[in-house]
Amino acid sequence: MLAAVLGLLYAPLLVHEFALLRDSLIVLFTLALMAALVAALERGGWRWTLFGALSGLAVLVKVPFVIFVGLALAGAVASRRCRAGDVGRVLAGLAVTLLPAVARNALVGVPWLKFNGSGTSMLAYYHMADSRPYQFSIGPGYADILIKSDGRLLPALREAIQTHASPWGFIRLSLAKVLYSLHGDEIPNNVDVALYRQTSGLLRALPLPFWALGVLGAVGAVATRARWRELWPLYLGIAAALPTLVLASFISRYRLPLAAALLPLAGAGAVALLRQAQARRWGVLGVTALLAAPTSRGRRARCGTSG
Repeated sequence: MLAAVLGLLYAPLLVHEFALLRDSLIVLFTLALMAALVAALERGGWRWTLFGALSGLAVLVKVPFVIFVGLALAGAVASRRCRAGDVGRVLAGLAVTLLPAVARNALVGVPWLKFNGSGTSMLAYYHMADSRPYQFSIGPGYADILIKSDGRLLPALREAIQTHASPWGFIRLSLAKVLYSLHGDEIPNNVDVALYRQTSGLLRALPLPFWALGVLGAVGAVATRARWRELWPLYLGIAAALPTLVLASFISRYRLPLAAALLPLAGAGAVALLRQAQARRWGVLGVTALLAAPTSRGRRARCGTSG
């Protein structure tokens, strides 16, 4: 119940529900895949086929969902809760939902499994030496990278990495994206949450920033650590949302799936803190507040809105 309340208090989820972008669908599939995986692990049978079909639809919405699907199958097999026949059911469901897109690609003469037309350009401008972790920017060498990579995904990433003086420059840029993602600022891209808040009293009244959701989620993870064997699909949903932030940026709409996956743990964290308050364990609450303070301050980035 607290997770649902927290979701209602997080303004970006509400803002993006009104935007004609795929981000609300990505949030839906993030939650649906976690729920379908739990159902398949607990009850098996045709539910593995359902998980595979949902996985195929999710990949068509956003290709990085393949990370979740691959990790989910690996975890299920490693835990011995998914047999060879179940893997076959997942692949069958996946194939059925991907087949129309594969057939379309074959007819128009593009690679059969190419479901994203902007990945090459995205990897180029988000990983160049003059890229910023908090801002959409195109450097002077951008066109050269596209020409050298000939529109191919991994060569574009390799060319972008080579613009750094050393590998450490690329690593530092990637780490900066993860660190910047912890603060509460909602960096705009197509939709500007801050602009919506300026024009809506309701949105201004919603108090939950992303950093608070992350802190509550961390507290919830600690409080439920004894149940990790049954909660690992939830951790998987969180982990699978992170690569997009590293491969691209921590802009508001890219953080939505991570926020949705954090909600159950954040609810558990809120319960844990309420229990500490009832027990008058002020030391625990004080330590939590001190650990949260650096994240709450964050760092306000200067950036413009992309059209």
